[in-house]
Amino acid sequence: MKRELKIRQYRIQRKWKLSCVAQMTGTNYSTIQKIETGSRKPSYELLMKLENLYGIPYRELLKETDECMYHDTPIIAQPTSKSKKKLKGANNNESKV
Repeated sequence: MKRELKIRQYRIQRKWKLSCVAQMTGTNYSTIQKIETGSRKPSYELLMKLENLYGIPYRELLKETDECMYHDTPIIAQPTSKSKKKLKGANNNESKV
């Protein structure tokens, strides 16, 4: 079952195209489209990029447009040790600037 997420509403409010969001996050158009419709879970790394891009907490971005619906399965992929190391390294580099 596909479900539209609020991330799409935030993108439309900003008048951003899917291709622009894809380019700004370093991913492809279809990945962003699938995340917006809920047919794909974003990786932890992409989720953090989206959070930074929109300036909105990821939990808000991934809420369904109909907040009355609840699901047993998590909506995000669990971070891998590789993505955690990348994120930790990026955070260390930011603090040095």
